[in-house]
Amino acid sequence: MESRINFEMLYFYYLSLKTGLISLNDYDKRLNDFFLTYDDQESILLDLQFCTGNLEKTISTLDTYLFDKIGQLDFQKVWIILINGIKKQY
Repeated sequence: MESRINFEMLYFYYLSLKTGLISLNDYDKRLNDFFLTYDDQESILLDLQFCTGNLEKTISTLDTYLFDKIGQLDFQKVWIILINGIKKQY
């Protein structure tokens, strides 16, 4: 198991969910994959599991965690992930 969550990928899923590129069900499937892939040292995954059925709560939880708790993301990495994700959609 990996020890650190790929926060840039989590942020990509967040942006995709927030903008409607993926549904809440698709997001939930991807979140389950994260939950199974990464070890349990990050409580954010458990917190997100509990609010998956509520889009507003999910986005609020991610906002709080990604920007208030972990600080800076590698936005160059996010940009590459985002462009590749959009290419797959279209």
